[in-house]
Amino acid sequence: GYGSSKEKAIKNAQRVTTDWSSNNNTVNLTVSLDIPDKKIEVSGDDKEFEIEVTLRVPRKIYMNIHNEFGNVVMQNTALNFTGDISFGSLKMNQLFGEVNKIKVKYGTLRLGQAQHLTLNASFSEIKADQLGKTDIDSKYNTVKFHDATDVKLSSSYDNVSMENVSDINLNCQYSTICINQLQTSFLANQFTFNDLTIKSVSPQFKEITINGSFSDIKIPIDNKYSYKAHYKTSYGNLKYKLDTVTEDKSADDLDKIDISGYNGNNPSPDAKIEIDNKYGNINMK
Repeated sequence: GYGSSKEKAIKNAQRVTTDWSSNNNTVNLTVSLDIPDKKIEVSGDDKEFEIEVTLRVPRKIYMNIHNEFGNVVMQNTALNFTGDISFGSLKMNQLFGEVNKIKVKYGTLRLGQAQHLTLNASFSEIKADQLGKTDIDSKYNTVKFHDATDVKLSSSYDNVSMENVSDINLNCQYSTICINQLQTSFLANQFTFNDLTIKSVSPQFKEITINGSFSDIKIPIDNKYSYKAHYKTSYGNLKYKLDTVTEDKSADDLDKIDISGYNGNNPSPDAKIEIDNKYGNINMK
């Protein structure tokens, strides 16, 4: 408890009660507050009380956490995990269960290592060091990943930053996507009103496919790489460099650009780039 005097702090602390109960293999904790008919402060310099609970549990248990207006800190889990966080935060070091589900709304999520994760987030801040096989539904978030492999991202009105990505599949609208290093593949079948920047592409990349509209796309590709490419845009600008180029001039629309070609010394490269961005710009230099 907090207060302007020792007596007031003790009184505020006594307004918080906890009740533990168990049923078979389930343990329940209920926290109750004795709140009089007046406004109370739970944060800042004028807060009147604070609740902190420390639980020590076995690593190999199934966990289901629902928390509002509070912060949860965990080390690791080995079995399935379910979390529902609102107006608070969840910080986890390792998440290794076979089925993991997290929902965050108006909160903060911090993950160290996570795999087999389904994440639903809105109006929140999401950070992860290492993700594997993750399915994300994100709206109005700030998202930062360091290493991500096999990620499916549905994004709306987000600001997404990724340091190192191996395989990613996106469905995005009204979002800003920035990737520092793309390793293998980038697929975006629905990509509308977005701003995409991929700063660097690995020589071992396999595929970049984007079906977009009203978006700005910037992906500088090293001139030494071998790949086949197909670029299309209508009412937009295209900047590219290819060693062999074929232009489709059959269309009646003079504002349509349709370019196919190859780059590098390999006449039959395995890597490919296909980008169709209507009413948007494509910059591959």
